[in-house]
Amino acid sequence: MTRPVVTGSINVADLDGSNGFSIFGTQANTQFGYTVSGIGDVNGDGFDDIAVSAYAEGVGGNSGAGRVYIIFGQPGGLGAEFNLSSLDGSNGFVINGTEEDGNVGFAVSAAGDVNGDGIDDILIGTPAGNFELIAPTGAAYVVYGTDDGFGANLSLGSLNGNNGFTIEGESFGDAFGFSVSGGGDVNGDGIDDIVIGAIGTDTSFDSSLGSTFVLFGDADGFGATVDAEDIRGQNGYELLGTEEFDRTGLVVNIAGDINGDGIDDVISGSPFANREGVAYTGEAVIIFGEESTSRGDTVRINHELLGGYNGFAVDGLGDINGDGFDDVAVTAPNAIFGVGAVYVIFGSEDGLQTEFDLASIDGENGFVISGQNFGDFAGFSVGAAGDVNGDGLDDFIVGAIGADDGSEFDTGAAYVIFGRDDGFDPFFVPAGLDVSEGVTIFGANSGDGLGRRVSSAGDINGDGYDDLIVGAAGADSDDLTGSGAAYVIYGSANFGQVPVSQTGTQGSDALIGAGLDDTLEGAGGNDTLFGTPGADIMNGGEGTDTASYEFSEEAVNINLANGAIRGGDAARDTLEGIENLTGSSLADRLIGDALDNVLNGGDGDDTLIGADGADVLIGGAGADILDGRSGSDVADYGSSDAAININLTNGAIRGGDAARDTLIEVEGIFGSALADRIVGNAAANDLRGRDGADTLIGAAGNDTLFGEAGDDLLEGRENADFISAGTGDDTLLGGSGADRLRGDSGNDHISGDEGADSLNGGAGNDALYGGDSRDTLNGSDGNDTLQGGAGADMLDGGEDDDLLQGDDGADTIDGGEGRDTLTYSSSEEAVNVNLTNGASRGGIAAGDVITNVEVIVATSGDDRLVGDTSDNAFYGGAGDDTLVGADGDDTLVGGSGSDVLDGREGVDTASFAESASAVSVNLSNGRAGGGEARGDQLLNIENVIGSAQSDRLVGDDADNRLDGGDGDDTLVGGGGDDRLVGGSGNDLFDGRSGADVIIGGDGVDTILYTTSEAAVVINLNSGAVRGGDAAGDAVTQVENVTGSAFNDRLVGDSADNHLIGGDGNDVLIGALGNDTLLGGNGNDTLDGREDDDALTGGDGADVFIFGGASGNDVISDFDGTEDTLDLSGAASDFSSLSEVQAASTVTSSGLVLDLGGGDSVVLLGVALSDLTEDNVVI
Repeated sequence: MTRPVVTGSINVADLDGSNGFSIFGTQANTQFGYTVSGIGDVNGDGFDDIAVSAYAEGVGGNSGAGRVYIIFGQPGGLGAEFNLSSLDGSNGFVINGTEEDGNVGFAVSAAGDVNGDGIDDILIGTPAGNFELIAPTGAAYVVYGTDDGFGANLSLGSLNGNNGFTIEGESFGDAFGFSVSGGGDVNGDGIDDIVIGAIGTDTSFDSSLGSTFVLFGDADGFGATVDAEDIRGQNGYELLGTEEFDRTGLVVNIAGDINGDGIDDVISGSPFANREGVAYTGEAVIIFGEESTSRGDTVRINHELLGGYNGFAVDGLGDINGDGFDDVAVTAPNAIFGVGAVYVIFGSEDGLQTEFDLASIDGENGFVISGQNFGDFAGFSVGAAGDVNGDGLDDFIVGAIGADDGSEFDTGAAYVIFGRDDGFDPFFVPAGLDVSEGVTIFGANSGDGLGRRVSSAGDINGDGYDDLIVGAAGADSDDLTGSGAAYVIYGSANFGQVPVSQTGTQGSDALIGAGLDDTLEGAGGNDTLFGTPGADIMNGGEGTDTASYEFSEEAVNINLANGAIRGGDAARDTLEGIENLTGSSLADRLIGDALDNVLNGGDGDDTLIGADGADVLIGGAGADILDGRSGSDVADYGSSDAAININLTNGAIRGGDAARDTLIEVEGIFGSALADRIVGNAAANDLRGRDGADTLIGAAGNDTLFGEAGDDLLEGRENADFISAGTGDDTLLGGSGADRLRGDSGNDHISGDEGADSLNGGAGNDALYGGDSRDTLNGSDGNDTLQGGAGADMLDGGEDDDLLQGDDGADTIDGGEGRDTLTYSSSEEAVNVNLTNGASRGGIAAGDVITNVEVIVATSGDDRLVGDTSDNAFYGGAGDDTLVGADGDDTLVGGSGSDVLDGREGVDTASFAESASAVSVNLSNGRAGGGEARGDQLLNIENVIGSAQSDRLVGDDADNRLDGGDGDDTLVGGGGDDRLVGGSGNDLFDGRSGADVIIGGDGVDTILYTTSEAAVVINLNSGAVRGGDAAGDAVTQVENVTGSAFNDRLVGDSADNHLIGGDGNDVLIGALGNDTLLGGNGNDTLDGREDDDALTGGDGADVFIFGGASGNDVISDFDGTEDTLDLSGAASDFSSLSEVQAASTVTSSGLVLDLGGGDSVVLLGVALSDLTEDNVVI
């Protein structure tokens, strides 16, 4: 698992001299701590020193002249709080400004060794100093370090070239000295150089372009004064801003050697710059060092983020990723409404292109750090931190003046990010870092604004670790409101880590220490306590608790029985209330106690000894020794990446994590998530397959087998076993003994085999076979099949629709919920079963007790089945059976033989669906013949289902349902409201009287109304049906209609209809399709409508109507002496008989009349002279 995150934090209020110290200003509201910096070793004593400014502090009578306090490092540190009034030259000194409102110390930095004397120097910026005539130009001061000692005070006015010098700004309003930096050699001459920002420099065309000045160090030193306008050519260079109001130089810094050419580079920020039309996107510029007196190439760093102020802080960070190249940071503290962002760019041999888009950072070329909340202003400052934790990699620090820990408001924070050579996430929030990745430093009180300036302090106390200094200009001392403060935090191997004392909840907690002497209390619940380096006290409390050493880099040796604890992170630990152990990835030795322990060795060649209790031993990868000792113990291979094959009988151990393991006194095996094979021995084994299609074999002993997920084979074999299938379609075999078998979910096959077994199908459609002896079978959920086998068995179908077979013996059979079927088909003798009174006799039914069974399948003999109040279904099979439905709507299937089918009460159905030959059934007289109906007698039957052949089914006066099935069936309804269903085939329907539902089904179906005593109206297209026997009928999927002997109206649909009028003056309309219309006797009207129709009027004076789009029709019996041809609606607008005759063509078969629009009619056997004005209507 992933190591739980332990966040590390330091509150500056907790600095006590051992971990750092505090420095408070001596006057109110002087901006003490506004600028802080490590300055190297300026007094040559071997300890690094620091500078803290109070740029608004008054000096003498000059208000706002400013001061810089220099504090010397010393062995062992400087106590919990350093008192500035104690500065006397031996422990530090004060640098005093000389001009009113000159703001000395607005910027302070290490200068490196600019004069080559081997001692570090100090660089101070005063952008409001050097007042000339009407306004200040700004200035910078270099104070030389010396091992000859300093006085308690140093006035900048005393710099004379020997103890330092002044660099004066060029023009009024330049704000020269707004930012300063030093300590790098940018021209490769071996002497450190300095960088100064002047945000107000102008040209004759643009205002406030700003400049970055680089002044080269000189072994010969400098005079008392250097003019900024003279920093050209041999002694330095100037980089001017590119656009008006860029204010280039607002922040400058030595960047280290980004491109690995051996020469340091410079970085400058212009946060107020507008780029690509976006306001205050800001910009940063890298100036590569070069072995010359001229400026090197530049890289411009941009990000089109509105108002982000990109470049507000910039700095070189050292080599934080261990690739040999120095890295840089560029911040945008106002990004995302003040959440803030820090962009870290990795150095590389190829350097950077002339333009670098911060949006291209992807984790390979750098990473992005984000603040956590609106108003954090993460990146307000950034700086190199040196190596604060001593891991050999450079670290860095990020200021966030608006952040807090939630207990106070705007205390400010500084995030220390540790360098790492295994890569950084492309984006992260430092507040959530593990203590091994970074630490958060919080301000003490609301409004402190800690993190306005941050810096490495070097090694102040001489312990070999770099220290940090952070400013909090808004802080208060105990005695003075608005004093301001600076805080020095000592580096250490356990930087930011304090011993953890955690107490869990009543739930299941995961507690981890900080790698020191931690105390972890689990309290209630099943807790996991993670051991880390240090002498930890881990008390699990209530519940089943685990001490885990999985992150230990050395093997551990723990004995819960005698308390011996050695090795790795476990060394010197104290364990109480711990039941389970997790080892490291190495060769651990874990020993349990009298409790039920879980011992997890992890990777490595582990030795796990269970001692007393029912223990679980998890060896993991490696050649492990798993010794259960006393109790029923388990070897667990759930973490194995490959299937295992273990046979406890013959000792064979193969596959996955089991390979090379040694098992001693182990009774149970838990498999992997793959297809395992596990065989037990003579002990009472506990075998579990987990995922995968497993094979579990219990062998001898009273075994417990759990298949769990996958399609498993579980075999108990000897003795009384408990077998549980789990998910999947499993096969369970009980073997000998009184076994308990449970199918759980899935479609399982369960066989009890020998012994008095208990079988439960669980969910799914299961098959249960009891085998010999007195078995109990419960189908539970699903459509199950239960077969008792020999013996007096108990069968319970449970939920859903089950199939039950008791076999031999006096069985107790309960179908349970659903529609259940009891079959006696295997009986060699006939059975007599009465569901009403529970009597069961004959064959294998003898002595059976039957409840909740709705369907019975009988034998091939002469059976008698009597139903109950349910809707029963009886299948007689072969033989002369008597099937009595009793109450309910029953279905009786006699099968072959001369059967008596008596429905009794309810609406009952006789089914001949399985008959191989056609049947003839007449409910009006109870007679049946043909196929399986031959010899049958039907009593109290309302519905009939025919065979797949051509059946004849006749109803009676009841409301019958006649279902013809396949074949060309004839269905006659008789009296009553019948439902006639033809099925497939060309069926013939005669509903007779009553409101019948007639469904033709597939095929060409015909309905007859020939027996109707009144005219009928049938419209197959609209479904309208009325008159005579048709009254109330619903007709669907019927193609042909034969009318009554009266004046009928028959209308077709889109099919090829066959309409026969019969006697009477009928109206036949074909509608769509190639229809056949037969008028029959009487004066009929025939209108084929669209498509190609065949019209026969029959006897009588018939009228043939042709409208537009009538198609190509044929009249077979037009008689000019009495029939009429109605052409009034034809496509051709005939106006005279002569036009009709002109459109006619005489053929050998008769007359062809062109009706226009592609329509025509053929009058068979008709001559042109047969058309007269008397028989043609136009």
